[in-house]
Amino acid sequence: MKKQLFNLVMVSFCLCSAKVVAQDFHFSQFSMTPTLINPAAAGSENQSRAFLNYRNQWRSISAPYTTVHASTDMALTKNNASKGYLAAGLDVTNDQAGTSKLRHLQATVSLAYHTRIGENSKLGAGLYGGFAQRSVNYNDLRWGSQYDGNTYNAGLPGAGTDGANSIAFADLGAGVIWSYSKGERYMTGNDQQKYTLGFSVLHANRPSYSFFDTGERLNLKTVFHGEALIGIPNSGLSIVPGFMYAGQGSLSEVMVGTRFRLLLEQESNYTGFQKGKAIAFGTYYRVGDAFIPSVHLEMGKLEFCMSYDFTVSTLTEANNARGGMEIALRYLFAHPLQKGAAKRY
Repeated sequence: MKKQLFNLVMVSFCLCSAKVVAQDFHFSQFSMTPTLINPAAAGSENQSRAFLNYRNQWRSISAPYTTVHASTDMALTKNNASKGYLAAGLDVTNDQAGTSKLRHLQATVSLAYHTRIGENSKLGAGLYGGFAQRSVNYNDLRWGSQYDGNTYNAGLPGAGTDGANSIAFADLGAGVIWSYSKGERYMTGNDQQKYTLGFSVLHANRPSYSFFDTGERLNLKTVFHGEALIGIPNSGLSIVPGFMYAGQGSLSEVMVGTRFRLLLEQESNYTGFQKGKAIAFGTYYRVGDAFIPSVHLEMGKLEFCMSYDFTVSTLTEANNARGGMEIALRYLFAHPLQKGAAKRY
């Protein structure tokens, strides 16, 4: 009964009402989706990067909600201490939700420009643009009108199957990002300090988002995010706190937390044959919704992350605190314009 009720609520939310506030898919590991939450993050690091993300949630109460995201970003012009540089990023996302197989497929390109504003800091601004397709399968849905007062009767007509099966739209947005970095990253010093703050406006064009031509639009989304890496001098330990606020329509999401990163083996200063290794553990809290413990393994140019959302909201009555699993990969690769850019440690 809980599963049927949940499915009915979610179908109604996604399809039926003209006054529904349309919301985005999201990842708990927001630091592993930098250009998805802020186009100015493209090229903001000294490395060229590629990310792959997978999220599976609500398997215990419904057909699972699955999101896959891939992205890459890099500098397009040479980065030096006296001039700014141009950068670009590419994001592709496929989200499929529930029994209706409600699907959101989107591809966007980000362009950003970063300039030095101090010896250890820089400021970047970016834009993104792209296209998305939204589709739905009505065949497996059950509607309130198909209950005859006693039982479910599949022979009765559904209440919402006259809508379109697919729609397409353009999506636009912009953002700014500030970063600061100084200090020694190796165990012999490890007084490194890195800070990042960003703000973005997504879906600035508020695209039409309805299967039923009701005028429903995807609400503008604002994101404010930050992260720091603070090394404990003369040790391999660093503290990595972070936060993200996202507001869209009448809803908002707040995440705060930290992880502790231990450098197990530093990269060779000279030969590069010895690759750095690190491990990190931490927990984030999505306010009013879930605790999200995570583990991060870094091996040379590759970082592997895994987290799990443990629900603490009233939804626990239906999902027994089993929210969603998330896996992320990051790979740093050499760029011809940035000598040594793939060095992480």
